[in-house]
Amino acid sequence: MGAWDADPSDPGSALFQSYFDRHFRIFCYLAIRPLHNLRGTLAVSETSIPVDIVEPTQYPQGISGRMHLQINWNCNYTCSYCFQNGKRANQPRLESLQGWREAFLSLTPPWKILITGGEPLLNKNAEELAEIISSCGHYIHLITNLSLPERNISNFINHAGVGLRIISASWHPEHISLSSFITKAKNVKNLMPGSSKFIASYVYTGDNTELEKIAFLAKEHQIPFQIRLMRKNDVTDRKVEETLAETAQSPWLSYRKTRSWFGHHCSAGKDYFVVDGTGHIYRCFSDLDTGKAPIGNFLKGDLKMSKSICLHRSECCMIGLEFPSRSDERKLIS
Repeated sequence: MGAWDADPSDPGSALFQSYFDRHFRIFCYLAIRPLHNLRGTLAVSETSIPVDIVEPTQYPQGISGRMHLQINWNCNYTCSYCFQNGKRANQPRLESLQGWREAFLSLTPPWKILITGGEPLLNKNAEELAEIISSCGHYIHLITNLSLPERNISNFINHAGVGLRIISASWHPEHISLSSFITKAKNVKNLMPGSSKFIASYVYTGDNTELEKIAFLAKEHQIPFQIRLMRKNDVTDRKVEETLAETAQSPWLSYRKTRSWFGHHCSAGKDYFVVDGTGHIYRCFSDLDTGKAPIGNFLKGDLKMSKSICLHRSECCMIGLEFPSRSDERKLIS
């Protein structure tokens, strides 16, 4: 009798054993997870992320984890295609730096801290916060729309010092021309430390003319662009995505296809967190946007790290591919 002819109800069959093993592992995971949550603190890091998975120039020693730190939820731009759509506008902003140095010292360095918003540089504490993060041995990745005066951006860069690894600046054609953005991007790039990297990004809305201009100017001025696809309800247009994936691949123009990680191993809650201005910690943006309660507070040090399975069907995942658990393609639930 062949494997596919086996009786799945027979406990001795290979098919039964495979079925039983798969579901038994899921049951054990869900049963043991509450106990696992009793272990560990923020200062614990089982393994650093392999160097070849992150950008080796920016993170030569690897990183211990990654945090999206939302210091300002409001933005001075009102882009029609913004995927946030104001849904996070009422979240608290970082008003005081009291306790933040101690909190960052509790992390096993180096962590990659993505300072973001809204527009983070609108927060008056951004510069001093960058200095704190860098002095605690962590790396800084600033995500900005590059709208503030160059002197403000220069002050942030100076305070961040050698801890600054990446500035990601998004071009928004509804507010600034491409030539003006490129000029400012070049000026900011020249202000950055030699070990850091400047990356521009653009939300593709279907205008191939804009894409062609970006490709030309990005190469001419050596400003790498990451192209992002506009999403509706956190879902991408697959046909447009396939076209974009073929056209936006060059040394100066790149696009990473999106996917849903529902049912797979997830780094959120173990190697990755979202932290708001009051220190509240969320496993990921999807948890935050769907009203999940915070899992701890960064300033109080009461977070317990644990592995998890992704339960969100969103294709707008901010965690990405930087963590070892993302390399596991097995889907544990459907």
